[in-house]
Amino acid sequence: MDYKAERQLKEAERLLGEESKETWTCRCGTGWLMEDEFCADCGRSRNNAKYGHLNEKDSKMMDHIMLEAYPAINAKVEETDEWNGEIECPACGKKLYYTKCKSNEHIHGNCETKGCLQWMQ
Repeated sequence: MDYKAERQLKEAERLLGEESKETWTCRCGTGWLMEDEFCADCGRSRNNAKYGHLNEKDSKMMDHIMLEAYPAINAKVEETDEWNGEIECPACGKKLYYTKCKSNEHIHGNCETKGCLQWMQ
């Protein structure tokens, strides 16, 4: 490897090392490291705080998903041991269909109401 490529590689490794130690602060005021997926206090996702460009409608949608739908889905999966199902949509009250992946426990959801909650983790 030539000198220039070696310097670029070391600089990239340095930057990646610094980035992994960066701390993000949630809108609720709690700080958490990048490795954490959600705020420990309010449940908002790191991306919601990191990118902070969500409009009010999208921010409310994220709150419904993170603070209401995820806990309800996780409780139902634990209770029934069924990884696919439906719950009441926390935003509109109609049916919210979900699937929880067994391998990585990601949750995908889709409300039957057009334009309501829909996500893929």
